[in-house]
Amino acid sequence: MLKCICRVYSQPLAQMVTSPLFKHMGSAGTYTILPITNLRHLSTKNCPLKIKSNRSEPLQFGDFERQVPCSRKSGSSKNVQKRLYELRQLKTVLSETFGVTEYASFFESLRNALHINNCSENEKKKLLYDIILHQHELYPEVARKIGFYLPGEVHRWFWYRIPKSESFNHYLFLLKSDVLLFTSNYCTRFTNRLIKGTEMERQLATFQIFLHDETNIKFIMEKVLKLHTFDSLIALVNGLVKAKNFRFIKVFIQALLQKLEQHCYSGKDGAKQKNLRYVKFNNTLLYYLLKSGNVELFIKTFQEELKFIVSSGLLNHIDGNEHILNFPIHHYLNLLRISNRQEELFNVISCLQSSPLMKYKLFKEFLMGELIASFQAFRDPKLVCKYLLSSYSSKASANILNALGIWGWLYHSKSTTLTAPTLARELKNKNNILPNTMRIGSPVTVPILTELYRSLLSSSSVSLESGQFKNCLLDLYYKYKSFLSEEAHKYRYWRNDTGILNVFLNYIRFQAREPRLAYNVLLDFYSQPFAKKVVLTTTLCPFSIVAYKNHTLTQAELSELLQVMHKNGVPLTFKFCSAMVMHYVKMRDEKGARSWYNKILFGGFEIRHMALIQIIKDQGWPFPKNFDETLLTELVENNNIKEPTDSTLFTDEDMFEEDGKPRFNDDDVNKCTNIIRETLKSLN
Repeated sequence: MLKCICRVYSQPLAQMVTSPLFKHMGSAGTYTILPITNLRHLSTKNCPLKIKSNRSEPLQFGDFERQVPCSRKSGSSKNVQKRLYELRQLKTVLSETFGVTEYASFFESLRNALHINNCSENEKKKLLYDIILHQHELYPEVARKIGFYLPGEVHRWFWYRIPKSESFNHYLFLLKSDVLLFTSNYCTRFTNRLIKGTEMERQLATFQIFLHDETNIKFIMEKVLKLHTFDSLIALVNGLVKAKNFRFIKVFIQALLQKLEQHCYSGKDGAKQKNLRYVKFNNTLLYYLLKSGNVELFIKTFQEELKFIVSSGLLNHIDGNEHILNFPIHHYLNLLRISNRQEELFNVISCLQSSPLMKYKLFKEFLMGELIASFQAFRDPKLVCKYLLSSYSSKASANILNALGIWGWLYHSKSTTLTAPTLARELKNKNNILPNTMRIGSPVTVPILTELYRSLLSSSSVSLESGQFKNCLLDLYYKYKSFLSEEAHKYRYWRNDTGILNVFLNYIRFQAREPRLAYNVLLDFYSQPFAKKVVLTTTLCPFSIVAYKNHTLTQAELSELLQVMHKNGVPLTFKFCSAMVMHYVKMRDEKGARSWYNKILFGGFEIRHMALIQIIKDQGWPFPKNFDETLLTELVENNNIKEPTDSTLFTDEDMFEEDGKPRFNDDDVNKCTNIIRETLKSLN
């Protein structure tokens, strides 16, 4: 019954029961406390609970709180404190029962607090925190076993009232108070905000901040299981895998498995739901095996999953659940691409182009992404553009390419913007090379454009003289900047991210060999009004590209970079901090280097970078407590450890090059391709 209360009832529970436990009387802290003799009578559906007195928890969440005040540290009005003290006196009685009425009372108190008119927002936040905190204290067993559900309007109020700088402490308060996460889109927004923030914020949102001490792992993972749904935990683990953050990945996969096993499947769709969840779990496992390079186990898991999907009858329920085939096939195509097996990739795509899966837009976008990314091996931007125009809306996409200056450099080898009639005439001569089933219809997306920029600049860096290539780079950059200012808002699905900017900076620094120009371009980009809306979507920060080994920059210019990062909310990354450590070591400024190393320690970054490890060892600095000491053995055994090259440390594996090339034999490829064919036959 408790699970139903916590996870199902989203409508005001006060309508379902008798009088609430507390009735608000109109001021910030005045409650009428109903007589104790009536409390048991009020509860229509009770759940007996046992109090576990003096339970010691291995973790003190207060250790992680920032200087920004939150919760009870801020204090509350004397009236509120007085009434809350009175509530504590009821703890012995109230802790024995918890049901619909108690939840309704809790909800009513929160909603009444939201509607107070004669107090400041800060006082209202304190009051909401106090209500949540004391609900947690009154029902410790409920908190320990199932957590607390908050009404959506409370999460909404928090989202719009709590400053971005206080998100860390707010989220920490929710965790301390055992508030169920992902029961509201607004709570999810807090999670996403933290994941896109600093390393500390990312570690809080993923609970990793508490896991560095092994004694905390059991307690924290129990909290993860309690506060997350299966789907939200899947999303969390996928995010860790995407970032190749494998420090605690086995613990999270075990938690996912527990979540999978503990769910109760009932009703006529129970078996189907159980099978669907198993496939979701398996897809996450496949993703991990792909990113970690475990090809042998990936192949086995992939084959077994497709066999299970067919044998379980899930293909009969593909509509609305197309992800069950989308993701495993996408992961397999990704493996073929990064293994440089283009021929096999094209063979699989030829099997797929007439399958029922092609009616799903997301699947077609997956397919085109892998197909176009695979063309990087050929250094042929015109080939990339042909497929782009054949798949996406050709007229809208051609207009975008023309405005960006790509069309001019690609087909005319110069900076030019065509008139509409000329562009239409040239577009008419471009033959469609894909079947209609593979057409997406919408304008080209930013990730595909990023691949086209990569291909064009890679080709131009070879075909053009250095001066011409520099002019090409700057012309494309200025037209891209103009497009973001004047045109991008016209396209509904346009997403301002750092992908294309990273491509420009990479080619300016490492191909054109213009490190100071890269610095000027970066500052120019972030001086534009649109820069505030640019999102970091990869693990690579553009500031890292500019700062790393850029010895042309003065101390004042590095300080300016930091100011621009702060102004635009760009978090410090491990790569940027490492770049600064190396900069100061080269300048023989031990104090400056240690200051930046302290930022790495404070941020909780994982250190596996051998050149940095060498610096730490040489300087006699302490290693972080979660440091893998086997890396020191590797350092001793390999006397040729050098500072990493430009293309290995400060380029993004997902954008510029992959870590190593997974290898698997032709027999494995044939088996996987054949099982895809058999699965598609069953789907037809």
